[in-house]
Amino acid sequence: MAAFTRIERAMMRPAIYAQDGSLQGNIPYVTHLDHRVPPAHLHAIPSFPHPDEDLSREDRAEALSWVAYIDERVTDLIVRVLSIYIASLWDL
Repeated sequence: MAAFTRIERAMMRPAIYAQDGSLQGNIPYVTHLDHRVPPAHLHAIPSFPHPDEDLSREDRAEALSWVAYIDERVTDLIVRVLSIYIASLWDL
């Protein structure tokens, strides 16, 4: 999860930031193309229903299982890539 936070911070668009510029905090603000969006304009941001809202109980359970499976595989991939990268640094 920390890797995704670093990626989002590197991209810098769009994201929610705290007053101090960090990705965590009590009073967030919204940016778009590195410009702060005034609170008066926030009503114009469309909201979308959750994609799993209309699923049956069984389908939600299956979707949750797939999310857990994919999360595990992506985490495993990141760990493997980082361990190979770190091992290659020791060979220098």
